[in-house]
Amino acid sequence: DMGDHALQLLDYASSVEPNLDLVHAYRAAILANLGDAGGARQAARRALDLNPYNDVANDVIDRLG
Repeated sequence: DMGDHALQLLDYASSVEPNLDLVHAYRAAILANLGDAGGARQAARRALDLNPYNDVANDVIDRLG
């Protein structure tokens, strides 16, 4: 499905540039939408480790509580 395909693309992007915070933030948002709260939190935290001001990651953390 579309979510799985997006995650595959993010896997590729992460292999090319593992320290790009947006890759991890988008992964967090997709995982949250797929119902994987644990995976979403982990990806969001990684994004925030790289960039504490990442809005997407902060939004995911806020939504998940």
